[in-house]
Amino acid sequence: MNEYAESAKSMIRGRIATDLRDIDENQVENLVSGYERMVLKEINGELKSAFTLYKENKDGKYDVRGYFLVDQEAASKARKRAMQLALEESELAHEYGNEISNFIDEGFNMLK
Repeated sequence: MNEYAESAKSMIRGRIATDLRDIDENQVENLVSGYERMVLKEINGELKSAFTLYKENKDGKYDVRGYFLVDQEAASKARKRAMQLALEESELAHEYGNEISNFIDEGFNMLK
């Protein structure tokens, strides 16, 4: 979830920086931080465990790495919910809501 949220955060930070130059840096930082936090919350139920690798160490403990699949349609809905909540939290919803949501969708669609 953390890796997914970090990737989503990087995507919107870049899209906002290039397309919405009239938002000041504090507003951008608040929006991006809020979005990352909301993506973590919203994507939680959308990840499906695919497989887990583990290795036993000499001390008897294990190193474990889990891999998950993401349903792209469900993830898209989760990102939209996260963006709406982040926009509301940062008080930018009334000014930029649809504009930000649309160009972020375009950015994720280019990754498909």
